[in-house]
Amino acid sequence: MKALLDPHVPLEPIVQPLLQQRFPGASHERLLAFLRAYYLENEYAADLDELGAYEIVTVVAKKTKERDYLVGGYDRLLASLAQGLDVRLGTVALRVRHGASGVTVETSRGTFAASKLVVTLPVGVLRSGALEFEPALPEEKQAAIAQIGVGDFEKVVMLFDEAFWPATPHGFGFASTASGTLPLWLNVQAVADTPALVAMSSGHVARELSAMSDHAVAERAVAQMRAMFGAASKGPRAILRTRWHDDPFARGAYSYPGPHDLDAAISALASPVDGRLLFAGEATDRAWYSFAHGAYLSGVRAANEA
Repeated sequence: MKALLDPHVPLEPIVQPLLQQRFPGASHERLLAFLRAYYLENEYAADLDELGAYEIVTVVAKKTKERDYLVGGYDRLLASLAQGLDVRLGTVALRVRHGASGVTVETSRGTFAASKLVVTLPVGVLRSGALEFEPALPEEKQAAIAQIGVGDFEKVVMLFDEAFWPATPHGFGFASTASGTLPLWLNVQAVADTPALVAMSSGHVARELSAMSDHAVAERAVAQMRAMFGAASKGPRAILRTRWHDDPFARGAYSYPGPHDLDAAISALASPVDGRLLFAGEATDRAWYSFAHGAYLSGVRAANEA
């Protein structure tokens, strides 16, 4: 237990023996793989060997496991929040200059000036260096950007003419030790009365899917679907897939707790720079990082700082 209080201790050497003890025997390998994927890897969008023990054991276990679904998509929420604002779509930020006289942002569609700036870029984008800061961000903030885990989580959405799977529950699990398995499936029929399934993957499997063609991703998802519901299952009439790992405006899914002092890294990332640059985004919220409401609350916090 003492080792768990060290933020630099990795989680895998602790979890694997516990799972083996709880479910002994080689016959349970598929169950172990599914439990690991369901409770840890898909929850944090990272492989088990990328996760740190301290944060998960002491803090994250306190978070609720309940889930709410925003039927119709997040744009319904954003539309109300954006009312009355001057939102410039299709405008890529390239360089931020900040100093005693204020802030200027050079973009693909001109330069904008302000007294203060709220930066909400994902950690993966900040880490990529796509946005240049002059002068450079403080060393402690750069260290935080390098330390905070950037998870990978990809989805494959399959839409059918009619559902041939059970109306409930709202999700299905696929237990397998095979490489490239999509372990978690959302039953959209149970949530939004739409005949669709969403296959989800995380960590190295998500990165693998992101590098595959649309055709190859569709083949893998359909093959696993038929392994779950029968070889005679009808094929989908449409397939959509995410590629957040390769999206230049995302560079991953959301943050996860690695074997570092996450509390210190989040605090450093969230701290203002010279009272001019404010930082928001899910990775800057100590209580609810990786959650959508953590991103929202961080924006409220940064606005109050400004």
